[in-house]
Amino acid sequence: MKLRTATVQLACLVWFLLLNSNVAEPTKKPSKGSPGKGPPTQVVEPVCGLICEGGSTQMEFMFTGGSCADSVQSQGDLFLCSEQGIITYPVHVIMKPASKKNKEDNGSSYFDGLVHNQNEILVAGNTDKIAANMEIKIWKENKSKLLQDITFHSSCSKNLFLGDTFGAVKLVGFTNQIQGVVTGCNSTTPIPSPSPSVSPSISLSPVNPKNPSPPTTRRPTRKPTRRPTRNPTAIPSSAPTLSPTLRPTSVPSLNPTSNPTS
Repeated sequence: MKLRTATVQLACLVWFLLLNSNVAEPTKKPSKGSPGKGPPTQVVEPVCGLICEGGSTQMEFMFTGGSCADSVQSQGDLFLCSEQGIITYPVHVIMKPASKKNKEDNGSSYFDGLVHNQNEILVAGNTDKIAANMEIKIWKENKSKLLQDITFHSSCSKNLFLGDTFGAVKLVGFTNQIQGVVTGCNSTTPIPSPSPSVSPSISLSPVNPKNPSPPTTRRPTRKPTRRPTRNPTAIPSSAPTLSPTLRPTSVPSLNPTSNPTS
């Protein structure tokens, strides 16, 4: 009897081991790697309007050739623009740190060269951080006449967005430690002027008098009555008169009939 019991226990143990050996181990979820601490390497064609979040070491501008009135920015009094003539190519463009307290900055220029055509890309800066304010002067080719003088806040501590337009230049890229290399927003589609003309540019077709468009508003209500209605009774009458009189009776009956008078 003991031998039979031991045999049964051994068989149960073998069956239990075989059953557990066929059960697959659950798949472990892959551990998420720790994100890198460095900035992204490249952001290609971002949406225009991306804000600059850190001091930039390099900026890219597209030369649009626009006037001061074509500027689209949100820096308020930090942006200055004056012009003395119309831009005709080629022009000489100089980008440098803005002067402080009316004293010329002895630092090197970010860009100093000729621009021959519209929509050329100008790269300002190299490795050092760009100054708090940038000055852009646009001269005639031989620097005989200053055509446009621009100053804006360039350190990204104030409002500076990808696609901002400062006179004849448009910001289309920047590089900083937080966002990495950001490029794009260099479409040649013109930006609406902040001072549009009074007359619309699209001519509207005249209305056909034979087939006018239906009115959009409903029929207006009639003028309200001057005298308000009397206070209504708490319990309405069971059968009102078919043709009530225009003027009410001076003294209503105390015990009115249930059936109306003919």
